Amino acid sequence: MINVSIKEMNMGFNPGGGGGIAGATDVALSSVQDNESLTYDNASSKWVNETVAGGVPTTRSIDPGVGLSGGGDLSQDRELAIDFAADGESSAAKAVRANDSRLTAAAAMTPPAGTRASFDFYSTDKAVARPGGADSAYAIVWVTTYPDKPDNFIDGDRQWEVEQPLAGINGVSMLAQGSTTMDAASFNTTSMTPTAQRTLCLCLAAGSGNTNLPNSVSGLGLTWTLVSGVEQGYSSAAVYRANAGSSPATGSVSIGYPNTINSFHWYMVEVDGANTSSPVAQTATYNPSTTETNPAFSLSSAPAANGRGLLFGSVNSDTVTLTPGSGSTQVGTQESTATSALRSLVTWYNPAQQNVGFSTTATAPRKSAVCLELRP
Repeated sequence: MINVSIKEMNMGFNPGGGGGIAGATDVALSSVQDNESLTYDNASSKWVNETVAGGVPTTRSIDPGVGLSGGGDLSQDRELAIDFAADGESSAAKAVRANDSRLTAAAAMTPPAGTRASFDFYSTDKAVARPGGADSAYAIVWVTTYPDKPDNFIDGDRQWEVEQPLAGINGVSMLAQGSTTMDAASFNTTSMTPTAQRTLCLCLAAGSGNTNLPNSVSGLGLTWTLVSGVEQGYSSAAVYRANAGSSPATGSVSIGYPNTINSFHWYMVEVDGANTSSPVAQTATYNPSTTETNPAFSLSSAPAANGRGLLFGSVNSDTVTLTPGSGSTQVGTQESTATSALRSLVTWYNPAQQNVGFSTTATAPRKSAVCLELRP
């Protein structure tokens, strides 16, 4: 079968007229319509006009629908285009432009520390600021407000939220530690390289019959601040702090005392996530003149829920062993036997506790301890 479109023939005939193609002996036309084709009919040995099955009639059309323009019947090629509303115009029948002023005015939102800030993906492309700075930890979490609702964005019962973990301070680690029994009034730590942006706590214990709190600390190009210090007879405990900064140097720290020290212990503790400008919320010291086991003392007020505690203690003894008290984890411990025997211990409270202390294997005289609450 050969199909020939009458519309596409250009032979100078007038389809349906007496002197045209209809006069041919092998053509039988009947009520010719637009867009019909000539089809050869074997039964009559004639070319006849008919609509070929499978064609799309021109009565069909493309409806552009809401938010589109163009379309029309299928008598020719048609195009569809997005029908945009004017800038700032609210319309139920038109699309919003990508550069509409209502979308491009991005609003930054800063959630307070320890809280959540919610946003949705159907409005402004918002920039979410982290209140703790570039080194603070955040997560985007999916929050279900009403568990019985369908799981989708549109009903408004669920949303994505930017959340700062309430833990705040991520942890503590021992960078370096050391001890000596050399009689001297000044000491140097080993060389070390702190981790960037960490709070450094330098814990110093000394054993001597003289006044034994340090009077100078310097090194690593940092400013060292005395947090707290206390002494009792032949033992002392002191904690200094500094911020490692963004580009820590490598080197040692020098510690000076006003008198000769017989035993000396030092610990460099790194705290991750503490407030870099004001990390210490409160302190407490302990230096009783009595002998006792399991020394205990208290901070003046209850610590914050996201606070952490650092306890540093020393005892003038070569027989008493120090171990962490209830709720704390050991970070480091040392012991030395000399003219003034000395044992020391650093522990970590996560979270901080108001009542603190450490355990001893026997009654311990001449004890000194410092506890500090660190804030995120």
